[in-house]
Amino acid sequence: MPGIPEPGGYHSVHISQIETAEEEELLEEDEQPVHLESGDLEPSPARAYIVRSLALLCACSLSIGSHYASYILGPLKSRLSREMGTNNTEFSLLISAFSLNSTWTPLVGGVLASRLGTTLTSILATGVVFLGQLLLLIGNLTGSVRLMAFGMFVFGFGVSPLAVVQETIIVRFFKSHGLGVSLALGLVAGKGASFVSARTSYPLSQRFGTHAPFFVSAGLAAMSFCINLIYLSAAKWLVRGAGAELEASEIHAEASNQALQHRRSGSLQSLSEAEALKEVARKRMVKLKDITKLGDVFWAYIGLNIFCGAIWAPFTHLAANVIQRRYDISESRAGEVASYLLAGSVVLYPITGYMVDMLKHRGIVLRLFTMSSLLTLLCYVWLAFPPDLTTTPMPAVVSFAAGHGFAPLLLVVLVPEIVPLKR
Repeated sequence: MPGIPEPGGYHSVHISQIETAEEEELLEEDEQPVHLESGDLEPSPARAYIVRSLALLCACSLSIGSHYASYILGPLKSRLSREMGTNNTEFSLLISAFSLNSTWTPLVGGVLASRLGTTLTSILATGVVFLGQLLLLIGNLTGSVRLMAFGMFVFGFGVSPLAVVQETIIVRFFKSHGLGVSLALGLVAGKGASFVSARTSYPLSQRFGTHAPFFVSAGLAAMSFCINLIYLSAAKWLVRGAGAELEASEIHAEASNQALQHRRSGSLQSLSEAEALKEVARKRMVKLKDITKLGDVFWAYIGLNIFCGAIWAPFTHLAANVIQRRYDISESRAGEVASYLLAGSVVLYPITGYMVDMLKHRGIVLRLFTMSSLLTLLCYVWLAFPPDLTTTPMPAVVSFAAGHGFAPLLLVVLVPEIVPLKR
C-alpha cells in the first residue's frame, strides 16, 4: 500500500550493529535523523532539489481548495440575504460553524500527524474538507441554510488539521534548505486562493448563477484531494529522493519490521536495532501530557494567536458587507475592494520568508510583527472615522493588506524558537 513502509525499507544512519551494552548511550541521541534507505550513496544535490520541489508543489496544492472555500461567503452576504432570505444571525452561523472547529482541531491535527504520519493525516483532512464542501453545495442547491451550516461545520473539521499537516510536510523536506522561503511559498498558495475566492465569488454568481461559486469551491476541494492521493502514492519515493527524516510513525513501523526479521532469522542485531528504533519512535511521538512541560512563553504564544485571530479573522469575512454599507457602494465594487485585503500576502510572504532566512539572528521577526500591529491599527482607526470625512476605504484596505500580508507567516516561524525540539 502506498505510503506504508515495506520490510527492510528503512534504516538509521546512526543505528547500526548496536551492541546490547551500547543501546542506552545510543538512545540518548534520539534527535539524530533517521532516513529511508536509498542504497550506499546519498541522493545527489540536483536530484534532492528536484524531489524537494515536487514535494513542495504537492504540499502547496493541498490547501488550495480549503482556502478558496473559506472566503466565498463574505462577498455573497447580501445576495444570499436576497435570494435565500438569510438574516445576519444565519449568516453569522455559517461563518462561525467552521470557525468554531478551528479553535481545537489544530491540536488534533498535530497528534494525528504524530501518530499516523503526515501522509495519512493529510488524506483524512482533505477528505473531510471535500465532504464539507459537497454538503455546502447541496445545501445551497436545495435552499437549506441548516444543511449549508452543517457543511461548513464539517468543513471546519479539516481546515486547521490540513494547515498543520501542510506546514509539517514543508518543515520535513526543508528543515535545513531555506525553510522560511518554503513556508512562505506554501502560505502564498493558500492566500492566493483566498484572494481569488474573494475576488471572483460575486462575479461568478452574477455571470453563471448563484450556485456557481459553490460548484467551483467543491471542484477545487476535489482537486486538492486528488493531488493528495498522488502525494500518498509517491510519498516514499519523495522522502528517499530528498533524504528527508522519517516520522515517528514510520520509525515505529521499521521497528516492527526489524522485530519480524529477528523472529525469522534469530539475529541479535535485528532485535537490537528494533528495540532502539522503538525507543526513538516513542520519544518522538506527541503526547498531550507533554503540553504541561512547555513553558510560560509557549502559553503566551497561544494567547497571542487567539488575540491575532480575533483581530484578523472577522474583518476578512465581513469586510465586503461593511464597506458596501459604510461607503454606500455596489456589492460588486465592495467585493472587489475587500478582496485586496488578501492580496498583500501573495507578494509579502516570499519577501518576508527571505528576510527571515537571511536575518534570523537580528530580531527581524519581532520587528516585523510590531510593524504589522501598527499597520492593522491604522486600518481600524481609518474605518472608525466618519465616512463623510474619509470618503474612501482604500487607505484602510492597503494598510490592513500590508499588515496582515506577512504577520501569519511570522506566527509560524516563531514556533521553532519558542517550543524546544527535545522534551
